[in-house]
Amino acid sequence: MADTFIALGRGYQSGANALNGGGFLQGGAATYLTCQDSNGGPTDDGNCWDNPSDSFTCTVTTSSGKSEEGNGGKLYIENASPSTITFINCVTGTYVYIEFEDTDTYSKGRYVLLENINSGGIIVDELYVSDTNCDCKVGGALNTIQNLFDVGSTSCTMLIAVDSGGQTIEVEKEIIIGNIAMAGTSAAFTNIYSVDKTDGTELVFGTDTFPTLQATADIDSIFHRSGAINYVSVRGFIFDGHKSAGDRANYCFRNSTVQVNYWYFDNCAFINADVSGFYFPVLAGNSSQWRMRRCEFNDNIAMGLDSTTSELSSSIFIECIFDGNGSYGARLTGFNKFTRCRFTNNTTIGLYAYSVINIYSNCLFADNGGSGLFLNGSTDYVYGCVIDNNGGHGIEMDAGTVSHVVESCRITNNTSYGISADDANVMNREDYNVFFGNGSGDLNNIVSGENSYGDDANHISDPADDGYVADTYNVKSGAEGRSIEIDLYWDEWSS
Repeated sequence: MADTFIALGRGYQSGANALNGGGFLQGGAATYLTCQDSNGGPTDDGNCWDNPSDSFTCTVTTSSGKSEEGNGGKLYIENASPSTITFINCVTGTYVYIEFEDTDTYSKGRYVLLENINSGGIIVDELYVSDTNCDCKVGGALNTIQNLFDVGSTSCTMLIAVDSGGQTIEVEKEIIIGNIAMAGTSAAFTNIYSVDKTDGTELVFGTDTFPTLQATADIDSIFHRSGAINYVSVRGFIFDGHKSAGDRANYCFRNSTVQVNYWYFDNCAFINADVSGFYFPVLAGNSSQWRMRRCEFNDNIAMGLDSTTSELSSSIFIECIFDGNGSYGARLTGFNKFTRCRFTNNTTIGLYAYSVINIYSNCLFADNGGSGLFLNGSTDYVYGCVIDNNGGHGIEMDAGTVSHVVESCRITNNTSYGISADDANVMNREDYNVFFGNGSGDLNNIVSGENSYGDDANHISDPADDGYVADTYNVKSGAEGRSIEIDLYWDEWSS
């Protein structure tokens, strides 16, 4: 069964704090509360933890002769005055944080609690060598997010417990995901998400404030995926690459050079990186079947998302925002689908798409410094989108690209053409669109549709001035010539 791990949580016992062991329980029924409630700290914290001092509170002997479950030859820990303290509330499977008096024989750290003895002692998973004394804490939380990933297991749940009203977690060095094999199967994901530290419930979009993981040093990335880890779900985090001058992460999320599939990101933001918010380096093969839902890639020095050559394919982006980046909003490869996404206010191109068979539906490409959408491949389908007020073309098709189809879109007020192809090809076509106010004209090297409105000779007519409402892109009353019904769902998901 899956294991549950908790980072940064607090238990309910007096004295519970971030050193309290591990926040780990075996089994699919493990929850935040079963890890944290009676295991937030020992029954009486002061009786087994002296902070530590010259006087250690617990004895360490062999478990041989004490274990009832075959755990002989391990460490048996008991308070020096058993009548005043028991570990009765400490659940098997929880981590125990121990500092030993004999530091030559034993190393301080976290050890799994193997067995709870009725007499009040506990057995931990470490081979017995000799008697000594110790201080220990049982239960509670891993004290860093890195420790969370280092102790994770196959198909586990990883919880980061925070204040639901907003909490900033400083990141001074890369958090590596993949030091151990966490890879799941198609039926068993590794789940990583934020929870309310008071009750363990998952934070909710639109109600709670997701925690911010903020770079406080000059590091390469905040999250760095290492190794072949498939089937991972990450939910409810803001990755902030910049705190102050000189304390920037190059990337908020950096993929490794190993192909992986089936990563899901929900309600995450990748902002303020020194280079790009989300980065795929060159891979041996394509990573595929990723999903980004309600994610933001904003205000990065270079790109919001950069998949350099052919590194991310067959993936889907739902209700994502790419805004205010210093270069492209995103640069991506083929076989991807974008629905209800925004590419706005980027310094150059809104979305640079190369390779083949990308689908764009109900998206907004607006107010970018260059073209709204640049197609450098073949067989792309653009449907039901608004392409408005971009500094280049609304849609630009690179030389040699073919079989692009643009239908049922509103393409307006772009500095150059509404749609422009670098060379003429009869396999690129548009129809059922509305064009207006494009500086150089509506079409260049494109076969025009007979069911579009615009200034081309084949179009039905040129629509009236001022046919839409600024910012909402809804059609104004009376602008029948621009009454293409495009449902962008702004009010339902805008952050």
